[in-house]
Order: sequence, then structure tokens, then C-alpha cells
Amino acid sequence: MMTKFAEQLKKYRLEKQLSQDALSEKLFISRQAISKWENGDATPDLENLVTLAAVLEVTLDELVTGKEPAIKVIKKTEKPMNVWEFLTEESKRPMSKGDLLMLLLVPIVLLGVYLIVIHFS
Repeated sequence: MMTKFAEQLKKYRLEKQLSQDALSEKLFISRQAISKWENGDATPDLENLVTLAAVLEVTLDELVTGKEPAIKVIKKTEKPMNVWEFLTEESKRPMSKGDLLMLLLVPIVLLGVYLIVIHFS
């Protein structure tokens, strides 16, 4: 009898295009152990469950129960931006009201400070 875990294990293994042999090598266990897990004849210990989830890139909950997480974590594969790239990307977005307010207030405040310094010196 196949359990939910057994079904999920096979599903995620096939999605990753891993053979039972390839998966067993990543876990440092026998291929027969993977086969027993997928047939529902045995279940992995906690350490192997955690490693399985990591290798298959799923959560423990997904692996054991098949429940999709409420929030899917998206892995970022693009390289980090340098400062120049960030600024050019940032400049593509439209200015918000807060941006406009700061653009107007900062020069006015600086002018006020400058005039006060000149007046009292």
C-alpha cells in the first residue's frame, strides 16, 4: 500500500529527473532503501527525511503530506546588482508623492540653513 509520503517521494524524484540510484547516491544509502520508501514498505528516519527534502528542493510538509506551502519561496538565480545597476533599475520606476516631496523639501531646508548661517555670522 502506497502512503502519501511514498507517492510524494516518487513524484518529486521524477520531477527532478533522478533515478532511484542517483537519489540513493546523494543520500549515501542503498537504491533498495529508496525503492522500499516509494513502495510504502519502509519509511526514512528524520535525518534522511530532512536530506531528502533538501535534495528534492521541497519543504518537509510537501514531502510528507503533499500540502503546498502557503508561501512559496522563490530562489533567486540572477546575480546581485552592483550600485550602478540598482540606480538605473530604480530610476525606471515612476516617482512617488514622497519622492517629489523630498525633492522639494531638501533644497528648501538647505537654503534655510544656509541663510541662517549667513545671517548670524
